[in-house]
Parts: sequence; structure tokens; C-alpha cells
Amino acid sequence: MSSMQGGGVAGGYIGVVGSSGLASASGADGLIVIVLGRDGQLRLEGSGVWTVPDGVGEIVVLAVGGGGGASGGFGGDAGKVAGPMRIVVKPGDRFRYSVGEGGGPGERGGDTLFEAIADHHP
Repeated sequence: MSSMQGGGVAGGYIGVVGSSGLASASGADGLIVIVLGRDGQLRLEGSGVWTVPDGVGEIVVLAVGGGGGASGGFGGDAGKVAGPMRIVVKPGDRFRYSVGEGGGPGERGGDTLFEAIADHHP
């Protein structure tokens, strides 16, 4: 699976590139939000593995790359967005995720990813 510029989804994979920065204030961190139907939603932070809970057959995922840092009175770019994307799942499916950090002054933001681990079978 390859990363998709600007964000996209294929086979349980969402990749979002961080944005470029111009250079003094740090950019905002990226995010991943998962909607679990009527059971609500959750926001993933950092990186790790998320497991689909019992009773969930579909998720909706929104992912945002980290924002770029600012400089010289100009703000940094916003992180790129992928989603919302629907993914068919079953309880126990596992997804690896990593939320991109905001870029420091003059730096681009970090990439955000959400991908199925090999045992995911939609």
C-alpha cells in the first residue's frame, strides 16, 4: 500500500501528508476521528493499534495531517484532510495508526496514517 498525496483510502488504509510550514509558531497536531455509529465517536492520539469493539460492522474515519509551522507574521498551512471514509469492519479487526504532529517554526507537519493490520478482511 502506498501513501496517497493529499489523503485517500484504499483497502482499509488512509494516509494523509502533513502540510508545509512557512516558519515562528508551531502548527497544530493532526487528528484521527472514528465514528462508531450510534455508539458515538473517539479521537485517537499519538500512535498505536486500535481494535474494533464488539457490535461494530462499519466505521467512518476522518484523518488530518499535522499543520505546518508559521513564520514572519504568516501562518503555517493547515494539515491536509482525508475522509470522512466508510470502512466495513468486524469486531476484533485491528488498525495501526499514527497522528502527525504539528510542525515547528518553518517545518512541515507530520503525516497521519490509519491502516488495517494484515488480519483485516472486509
